[in-house]
Amino acid sequence: MLTNVLEMCALEIVLSKTLHGANVAVIRNNKLENEFIKKLHESYNVKMFGKDYNVPLNITPDVYIVHSDDKNHFENIIANLKYDCYRNSNALFILVLPNIREEDLPSIFKILWSHHVIHVLVTIKDADEDASIYSYLPYVAGRCGRDYNHTIKMGQCQGHAATDVVEKLRVYDKPNLENCTFNILAHHYPPLVFSDLNPVDTFAVGIERYLVQLLLEAEHMSTNFTFVPEIVEFGGITNNFTVTGIMKKLHENEVDLLFGGFSLNNRRALFFDFISIHLAFEDIFIPVTPNSELVQRWRIIYMIFEYRVWLLLLVAILICSALLCSIDSLSKCKGNSFSKLLKLFGNATQNVVFKRRENLSENVIIINWLWFVFLVTCYYNTRLTSYSTYRTYEPQINEYISLQKYNLTPCFSRDIMTFLKKSETPIIHEQYLDMESCKTADLALDEIVKSSSKYTVTIYYKYLWWAAQHPKEKSRVHVMHENMYKTHYAIFFKRGFPLLQRFVRRMSRIVECGFVHAIKGRFPNDVRYASDVSGAFEVRFLTLYDLILPFSILAVGHLIALVVFIIEVLYKTNKIFVMFLH
Repeated sequence: MLTNVLEMCALEIVLSKTLHGANVAVIRNNKLENEFIKKLHESYNVKMFGKDYNVPLNITPDVYIVHSDDKNHFENIIANLKYDCYRNSNALFILVLPNIREEDLPSIFKILWSHHVIHVLVTIKDADEDASIYSYLPYVAGRCGRDYNHTIKMGQCQGHAATDVVEKLRVYDKPNLENCTFNILAHHYPPLVFSDLNPVDTFAVGIERYLVQLLLEAEHMSTNFTFVPEIVEFGGITNNFTVTGIMKKLHENEVDLLFGGFSLNNRRALFFDFISIHLAFEDIFIPVTPNSELVQRWRIIYMIFEYRVWLLLLVAILICSALLCSIDSLSKCKGNSFSKLLKLFGNATQNVVFKRRENLSENVIIINWLWFVFLVTCYYNTRLTSYSTYRTYEPQINEYISLQKYNLTPCFSRDIMTFLKKSETPIIHEQYLDMESCKTADLALDEIVKSSSKYTVTIYYKYLWWAAQHPKEKSRVHVMHENMYKTHYAIFFKRGFPLLQRFVRRMSRIVECGFVHAIKGRFPNDVRYASDVSGAFEVRFLTLYDLILPFSILAVGHLIALVVFIIEVLYKTNKIFVMFLH
C-alpha cells in the first residue's frame, strides 16, 4: 500500500494545474502499479510517453517520472539519460523511491547533480508509514552549485494532497551565483581568445573572452580560466551520442563554461545550454589558395587550350594525311606524299596557301582541312585575345569547385576537417589530404605560403589575425570570392544551467548597446574589418613582365614553323637537284 501512496502522490503532482498540458515521460518499471499508468493515461491534462531507461525518446519531456527500488538501479537509469540527446535537464524529475532512507538523499542528489538535474521532487517512505517529498538546492547563496548535502522537506503527501509542492519548489529554489567562481575552459584561438592577458590593454584577451568576462562581472562572479592550444580537438558528439574532445570536460562537470571559436550545431545544441547571440553569423568559412605569381597567373592558358580541341586537330590531320597518301598511291605519284603532309602542317602554323590543279579529290580534302584549321585558329585567337585584354584577378581561382580543375590539394586543420565532414561538403582531391603539416589554422596558412599547389579552408577572423601577424606573407595568399558557410559561435554551459535566460537577456543588452561592435573593431588593434565580413580580392592589370610567357609561346611556335619551312625548302631543293642530275 505504501508504494501505491508514493505513486498517487506523484500522480497528483503531475495532474496539478501548474503542469497542465505537459509531456510526461514515464520510465517503465515492473513495480509501477497498473492503476497509476491507467490514471495518468486517462488524464486530459498531460501527454504520456512510456520509456525504457536505455532507449532514447524522440520528444523532449517536461516531466520525468522514475520508479526505482534501489540506489544502483536508480543510478543506471539516470546515467542512461545522459546519452539521450532529447533529454531535458530543466525538466521536473519526480522520483518514486520507496526503499531509500532520508540519510541516503545527499548521495542521490549528488548523482542527480552529476547529470545536471536540479529540479527534483523525491518521494520516500516516512517513519510513520506516510510519504514525504524532498528536494535539494544546489544554487542557493554560497553553494555555487557544488554542495549536495542540503536537503529540504517540501511536505508530506497526506492522502495525496500535494498540489502546492511544485509552487513551493519554485519559491525555494531561486538560483544565486553571486561571488561564485566559474571554472572556464577555452582554446587559445586568436582573435577570439588569447591565453596571455596583457594588463596594459584589456582588449588583448580576445573578442569572446572579453565578452564572457564582461558578462560574469555583471553577475558578480569571478573566473578561473584554463587554456588549451588550438591543436587540441574542439570536440563534438558522435553518432552513438558520445561527447569527444574538450567538450567532454564540460559534459562531465569538470568545467562550468566553454568557449573559444565553438560553432553551434544541432547536436551541440541538444547536449548543452548555450548563448549564441553575441557573434551570431558574424564570421564565415572561406577557401584560401596561394596567390598567383607569373606562372600561376598564366595557368589559365592551360585551361584555354582544351585537350579535346587538340585531339580533334590531331585526328583531323591524321585522316587528311591518310586520304592524301591513299590518293597519291593510287595515282602513282608517291614522290609527292611527304610534300603534301608538310603543306598541311604549314597551313596550320603559317597560314600557307597553295593551289592544286591536278586532282579534284585532293582539293576537296585540302579545302576541308583549311576550314577546320580556320575554325580552330579563330577559337583560340578569340579566347586568348579576350584573356590578355581583360583585367586579371589574383589568382584566377575564385570558386571552390574550380580547385578540381587546377589540381590543388587540401591542407586542413583538424577542426575544419571535422566541420567539412559533418556538413557533407565535398573535399576537392581528398585523397591527397595533408593534415600532418596543417594541424592548426595558422599552420595551414603558413603551408599555403610555402606551396603553390595546396589550398585550405579557414574562418575569416582567423585569417585576419594571421594576416596581422604575417604582413609580408599576406600578399602570397588569396581569399576566394566565394563564402562557404556562415559561422554561428556559441558559449556553452552545462545542461540545466539555471541562470541561462538571465545570461541571454544580459548578453542581448550588451549587443544592443553596441559593445560587441566596438569590441570587434579593436581586435586585433592593427587590423580593421567591418561586421559584414566578406571575401576580399585584389585587381591587377597586366604589365610587360606578364607578357614574357605568351610571347615565349609565340616565339616557339614561329621557330617550329620556320624549321618546317626550311625542311620543306630542303626537300624541294633536293628534288630539283635529283631531277637535274637525271
